Formats: sequence, C-alpha cells, structure tokens
Amino acid sequence: MVEGVMAAESSYEHWGLLHRLQRVLEVLDTAEAAGAAGMAFMFTWLRFSSNKLLDWQRCFSYQPRDVTWAQQQVVERFAEKARSAADPAVRMYSRMALSKMSRGGGNGDEIRMGILNIMRDHGIKEGNRGGLDEPFLEQWHQKIHQCSSPEDFIIAEAYLAYLHSANHDDWWRVLEKNGISKEHMESWEQPITALPMHLPQLIQAIQHYHWVLKTCHAGAELDTALTCAQGFVDPDLRWHLYDLLANRNAWWAPGKTLELRRRLKPYWQAPGSSRDLLLLDIALESWLRMLIERQDKRELSGDDLVELMGLVLGNAALTGDSDELQLVCAQWEAVRANPDRWSRAWCLAASAALARVTLALSAFADGLCGLVQPYAELFGLRCGIPASHILNFSEEVVRDQALFVGSLLAAELEPRLREAAGASSWQVCCVLSAYAVAGNLLPPGTHGFSTCVCACLRWVRRCVL
Repeated sequence: MVEGVMAAESSYEHWGLLHRLQRVLEVLDTAEAAGAAGMAFMFTWLRFSSNKLLDWQRCFSYQPRDVTWAQQQVVERFAEKARSAADPAVRMYSRMALSKMSRGGGNGDEIRMGILNIMRDHGIKEGNRGGLDEPFLEQWHQKIHQCSSPEDFIIAEAYLAYLHSANHDDWWRVLEKNGISKEHMESWEQPITALPMHLPQLIQAIQHYHWVLKTCHAGAELDTALTCAQGFVDPDLRWHLYDLLANRNAWWAPGKTLELRRRLKPYWQAPGSSRDLLLLDIALESWLRMLIERQDKRELSGDDLVELMGLVLGNAALTGDSDELQLVCAQWEAVRANPDRWSRAWCLAASAALARVTLALSAFADGLCGLVQPYAELFGLRCGIPASHILNFSEEVVRDQALFVGSLLAAELEPRLREAAGASSWQVCCVLSAYAVAGNLLPPGTHGFSTCVCACLRWVRRCVL
C-alpha cells in the first residue's frame, strides 16, 4: 500500500487531487486493517496534501463536480470509521484526517457555471465573448474549470476583501494568512498572475459564489459546519449552537463549547449520521482549544488555570477513547471539585494529579510522533518535500491536538502549586542500593540519608509528596 502511494505521488506523469482521493478510497480499508500504523500513514498523506506539499494538478484537468463527489465519498468513509471502527487508534486517526479535509458534496456544476454566470451577467469578457477585459477573472475562471480546489474559496475571500476596500494589500493579506503566496499561484498549471480590478458591483454575486465554494471545499470550519449540520439536531441545541456562534469570544464561551460538544456527541455517534455532525464536533473541539490557547496564562489566576485544565481534559476525553485519559480526567475533576482549594493538602493532591496529566500528555505525544514522523520522512525523501517541512512535522501534528494546550497550562500551574504547598523543587526519581550508585561510592550497609544523597535525582518542577 505505502509503496503504491509513493510511486504514484513521486513519478506518475498524470496525477492530482482527484487521483489522490480515488486512491484513498481504494486503500482505506487496507489501512484500517493495518491498525494505527496504517491510519497514521493515511493521516500523514492527507495532511501533506492539505498543506499543498503534494501536487494538486500534474498534467491533468478535471471538472468541479468530479472532485466534489470524490471529496464527499472520502469524507463519508472516514466519518464512518471515526464513528464505529473497532480499533480506538483507527477512530482517532480518522478524526484527525477529517480535520484537514473538505466536506465535499454540494453542487459541483454550480461551481463550474457560477463563475461564468457572474462574468456574463456583468458584461465581463469570457473567451471569444466580448465585454470588459478583466484578466484576473478570466484566469480564475480557467483555473476553476480545470482544477477546482479548496484554494478557490480562499481566493474568493481575498477577492471580497479587495472589492470592499479597493486596496490590494487586503487581497494579499487574506491570501498569505491562508498560506497562498504570489509564487504559488503563478506556479499552477492554470496560473493566476493578474491582480483583480476594482468592480464593487460584483460584491453580492461573489458573496454568493464564495458560499457555494465554501460548502463544497470547506471542512471543519465552525460557521460552515453549523450551517450544514443544523437540520440534524433538535431545535433547542440548534439555538444554543447559534448563540455560541454569536458570542464566540465571550468569557463564558469555553465552558459553553464543552457543554454543547457533550450534547452533540449522541448525534454524530449515531449509526448513519451525517458527516456534517462530526465535522461540526471537530470544529467545536478546535475552537475550544483556540480559545484557551490564545489566553495569556501568566495573567490568569490559579483558580482560572485549574478550571481551564478541566476544560482541556474534558474536551480531549470527549474525543479520545483512552482509558488512561478518562482516569486522568476523573482524577482532575475530583481535585477541581474539592472545596479545600489551595490548602497544603489540596496543593499536594493537585500536584499529583497534574503529574499524571503530564505523563499522559507525554505518552500521547510520543505515540503520535513515533508513528507519523517516519512516514513524513519517507514522503520527504520520495516526493522531494523540503526538509523544513519534515523536520518538525510530528511536533506540529502534536501542537494541533486538543490535548497540547494542557501542557501549556501545566507549565504555568505547576510552580504555583509547589509554592503554595511550600514544597521543594527536588524530587527523588529512584532510590538505588549503595552498590548500584556511582560505582559503590558508599560502603555497604550505609543507609538513610546517605542513600538518598546517592540516589538518582533530576531537577524537575514538581512537588515532593
């Protein structure tokens, strides 16, 4: 399976996003049968694709309806495995892959005809048809007809920003924020080299076209995901979801997001449920992580850090199926609910729970890195991906996970707990016999404090229980 994919990505003359999606459908069951290793490969492959480090078009063109159909088939297959696969690792990597994919579906023909109708309705030259010569729209129209991709709804966003301001700086700002550079656009087989003209009369039409592109090519993006999933939830939950969107940056948004994820879980886990429900849950998970991650941890009180750690662990526990994660979450919840907060006994208990949290985070990160990094290095070697994208690939994957923000909170909370408990900064990791320490530095029979002095110690920022 791996060698077949590598051969196609590195050497096939005619290859692109559509072929890649078709190959994913062919090998997905084989990857599932291989367990964590197989699904880690699928995730790595699709992440490189979403980051535009693998060719989206190589001597081949396709219609928008073909790629949107393939996107939908792939997303639905991954969503089914994320819901019901027997192996927890398969469920986890399927969900991770979905976070980087377009939802697919929608109306592919409307993508193809929508840009033509805009040009015709506003008297813009198209092919041999006379009208206002607007090179940007002609180039974008050719690109969409031959290779529509998720980059197109970003181009539409940038175009709208420019149409509203008449400032090309806004055009480049939106594109660069989403990883699309001038050189990248000029490298396409259907390149975009022209800057757009200021035609504000197109704003309404481009807004609608942007929505058409987004419903096909966007994935786990909060606004789009909710719009697509709203018909599959009860009215009360729908109201609260839209209330969250309207107040997404409010102080209470993190707790509300976790509450709504709990209410949404039975919907996306139901057999045969819509892929849009799972994409909405992924979007909510990502939004909660971002809300916590962007806060200045140093400015938060100790109580705020304790509460946020509970939200992080609860957010991760809703996603993962790890028994250890469930136990860690339960232990932290018991500490959080204890009314004797910031007493010495409470601080020591919280330190013990935090140490377990840290170990769980480390184990999760190590397992993830150990599986995806070798595949990343293989893609780099076979497909000529620059080393700068390979070296820290697994670390970037870890940083994308909801659990990662827990390590940021732990780094800030741990010294506060230690100080409040009046504890030392030294911890005995293991006490060995005198014969095993430093080549018998102490004579046999030496015990007590001397043995502790000769113990293996390391400097850690943890409390001594």
